[in-house]
Amino acid sequence: MDRSTIRNQMPTLVVGHVPRNIRTFKFRVIDDQPQESALGFMIDPQPFDGTVIATTDEAVVVKTGRA
Repeated sequence: MDRSTIRNQMPTLVVGHVPRNIRTFKFRVIDDQPQESALGFMIDPQPFDGTVIATTDEAVVVKTGRA
C-alpha cells in the first residue's frame, strides 16, 4: 500500500463527511506493517470503533469521531 497515494486521496474521500469549514483533519494509516515505538519495539495498533465512509482498492476509510 502506497501511503502517499492514500494521503493525497483523503480530502476527496472524506468530503461528504466533514463540514466545509474544516481546514485540517486527523487520520492514521493502519496496514500490514507493524508500528514501531520510540524504543524500537513493534506494537499492535489499538482497536477502534467507527463507521465505514469510503472504500477503495487499497484502503477502507473509517470515521471514528466528530470532525
